[in-house]
Amino acid sequence: MRRIFSLLTAFLILGWLLAGCAEESWEPALGEYVYETSEEGLKPSVTLKEGLEFRFIDSPLSSYLIEGTYEIENDRVICTTDDKNRTYVFERSGDDLAFRGEDSTELPAFARIPDRAVFKLSDPV
Repeated sequence: MRRIFSLLTAFLILGWLLAGCAEESWEPALGEYVYETSEEGLKPSVTLKEGLEFRFIDSPLSSYLIEGTYEIENDRVICTTDDKNRTYVFERSGDDLAFRGEDSTELPAFARIPDRAVFKLSDPV
């Protein structure tokens, strides 16, 4: 009985030590991230809202309202539209987000957002 108690105690201590060494999870700040180097009059932006909701403006010429929910996987924000037909991926870039075009639904030709374009947090919530 003593041996079982000793083993359980050892495993409990080991678990606490490993949990202390675990990498902290990252969550992006809520607010509007803007692709500031865009030449568009209305800059492309992605807004992360409470309740894991997002809004993405890819171009002022777009008539499609890009809204839905997002999830966080490692250092990525994966945005999926409400109709589940489109997915847009952003990756952590310091305190900002970098667009991952190669992992996202293809943007329309008039949307000029290159792969790895950095969206800077401009209006935190």
